[in-house]
Amino acid sequence: MLKRGYKSEQYLFQKEEEEEEDPKKGNEDADADLPVSTLPTSDESSKTGNQASLSVRFVTKIEDPSLHVDDLLYTLPSSLRPQSLGEVVNHLLFEKTNEKKFVAFDFLITDIMLRDSISNHLTKHNISSEKTVLIEYMEKIPEPSKESAHQHPDW
Repeated sequence: MLKRGYKSEQYLFQKEEEEEEDPKKGNEDADADLPVSTLPTSDESSKTGNQASLSVRFVTKIEDPSLHVDDLLYTLPSSLRPQSLGEVVNHLLFEKTNEKKFVAFDFLITDIMLRDSISNHLTKHNISSEKTVLIEYMEKIPEPSKESAHQHPDW
């Protein structure tokens, strides 16, 4: 295995790539062919010691291809919350496009909106963390402002 590390801001990415394909290797899992990246190892998460991690894949239905991350498996701490996941996705988009922009995202795991940490969400909704967790991301829609509401006379 060839390991390349990328350090940017607070995240350390480690991508593992096969040097050459092993023909004896069977396809036991559909995700087994995907390269693996380790995300993130921030100072905050490393202070907690032995932190559970899980394998995730990011998927999206966004039509804009510039907002698609690479189809890879990522190993993430299970304590990440939606805001931290947004930072991870934005960083992955920056690595892919070299465009520094911030997009706010919402996340779904098994079609349920993620509002808490990944581990709490999985436990609450009885979702196994032993398998690869698919995390769907979408652009966050801002709440309507009071200025956009028009005053109408009562009839």
